[in-house]
Amino acid sequence: MKKRGYFSFWVIYTLICVIIAIAAMYGIFHALIFPDGGFVDLLGSVSDTVGVLVVIIFIALSIGFGVSFYARAAINKANAVEYQEVVKVGSKTSNVGGPFFATGTTHFIAFEFPNRVRKTFEVDAVQCSVVFEGETGLLTYKQNKKDLYFVSFMPL
Repeated sequence: MKKRGYFSFWVIYTLICVIIAIAAMYGIFHALIFPDGGFVDLLGSVSDTVGVLVVIIFIALSIGFGVSFYARAAINKANAVEYQEVVKVGSKTSNVGGPFFATGTTHFIAFEFPNRVRKTFEVDAVQCSVVFEGETGLLTYKQNKKDLYFVSFMPL
């Protein structure tokens, strides 16, 4: 399942970087329009070169953190061990929401294993629509230390 907390941190961090970059760009444009006024930002008077460097650094950090976040998620999923077990579909739930103005629906299916343990997987809308509560089938999933990844479910 996705880590919502880390995703929220990433969104907030990106917004802060964008706000600082906009403030720096405002100072650069202000310096171009009013050359004798210099570059003015929230911290005081600094040169145009520093303003450009601030913008470049924040853009580079944002790209770097984004690439590392998605690369880490892909590596975790690729290194997860694949399992197959006969299970019973317990329940299906949906959650509507998202960060800020972006909304979406997230679907979950809970499977009950033979030892009475229930595990919940995030699935897409198509997978959720073809699985029925109470159905028994062969579940294929991947799991690493803390994450579960749904692969497929074949009814018996």
